[in-house]
Amino acid sequence: MAEPLPIEFANTLFAVRGRPQDGLTTTAELADWLTRNGLTGVGPGHGPGVGAGAGARPGSRASTSTSTDDPAIGAPAIGSRRSSLERRSSAPEGEPATDEPAIEVTANDLLRARELRDAVRAIAHAVAQGVDPLHVDVNTVNTIARSTPRWRELHWSPQPHATVHTDATPVATALSTVADEAIALFTGAARDDLRACPGPGCVLHFVRDSPRREWCSPGCGNRARAARHYARSRDRDHL
Repeated sequence: MAEPLPIEFANTLFAVRGRPQDGLTTTAELADWLTRNGLTGVGPGHGPGVGAGAGARPGSRASTSTSTDDPAIGAPAIGSRRSSLERRSSAPEGEPATDEPAIEVTANDLLRARELRDAVRAIAHAVAQGVDPLHVDVNTVNTIARSTPRWRELHWSPQPHATVHTDATPVATALSTVADEAIALFTGAARDDLRACPGPGCVLHFVRDSPRREWCSPGCGNRARAARHYARSRDRDHL
């Protein structure tokens, strides 16, 4: 189940059998995440073309209707955190997990990304709990969102289209895009459907896209039902 881009980013902190795991501990992991989520399309000076009439529901990557891979305008629907990790771990040892060009990520980029990830996660958790987020987390998102200037240029051949340009590096542009989409999510209608998964040992967040959805994934739902069944059986044994 694909979540809005900022929630996918926040969910790079996850748990396996109740043990916390971090999916952004190295520059290679950050490069892999950015590439898999279509956030490597714009670098200094130029970007891909964008067709007219594009539009998307704020906070949702899956609903975008553009044909571009540019993060500032729209990108292909992203995969879920679980499927992304499975694809990465399933690649043969010593072989790259993707055929797309690698993006250069520095140690400072990784620190910046983790800072943004933690701020988005903290805000998401506050929203899910019905409380105000800390000012420091809000300021972090705002600072990164405004750190990268981007502009569109009109072209008329072979058909009317726009290209997106920036003076920033691809990683800085990508992180600014994540921050911008986080702002759209936290100020839009989807904010009211943001949830912290109540599954046993789960630390993920999700946007409820159906009134019947209670967990981040069917797996968490199955574990929750199994835990309830075990608790009822244990209580009966103690009667």
